[in-house]
Amino acid sequence: MGRCRAQHRAGCIGGDGYRALLRNYLEQGPLPLRLLALEHLIASGTATDDLLAMLASPDWPATLRLRLLDYFAGDLAAAPVLEQVLDAKSDQVQLRALAAEALGHMQWSAALPPLAELAELAGIPAALRLRCIDALQQIGGNGAWAVLSRIAEDSDT
Repeated sequence: MGRCRAQHRAGCIGGDGYRALLRNYLEQGPLPLRLLALEHLIASGTATDDLLAMLASPDWPATLRLRLLDYFAGDLAAAPVLEQVLDAKSDQVQLRALAAEALGHMQWSAALPPLAELAELAGIPAALRLRCIDALQQIGGNGAWAVLSRIAEDSDT
C-alpha cells in the first residue's frame, strides 16, 4: 500500500520539489518505482546532461539504462555517450548491442573504429557482433565496406 501511495505522489505533485522527489525515488527503492521516476524525470524536462551521465554509468540498473538508450537513440548529441557504452567491455552485451544499433541508425561515422573492431573480433557475443555489422552497413562508406568485405571473405573460408 505504501509503495502505491509513493507512486501516486511521484506522478501527481509538481513544482520545485517534484524533481528532487523523483531523484530520490530514482536512486532507491524497487525497480518499478525507479523506472516510473525516470519516466517522470524524462517527461519533466530533466537536463539532458544528467540523463546522459546516467546512461554512461554502469552503476545504474540495466533496465533504467535501456530506457535511456531508447530515449536517446535518435539524438545525435547522445552519440558520444552511446559510443562510450559500446566501448565499455565490462558493460552488458545487450546495452552495447543496442548502442551499436543506435549509432548505425544515426549513421555516426565516428563510431566506425569500435564498430569495426567488434565486428571483426573472434569471441564477441553474436548479438553484439551482428548489431555492429548491421551498423557498419547503415553507416556505409569506404571504411565500413572494407571491413564488411573482410568479414564476408573470412566467413567464406
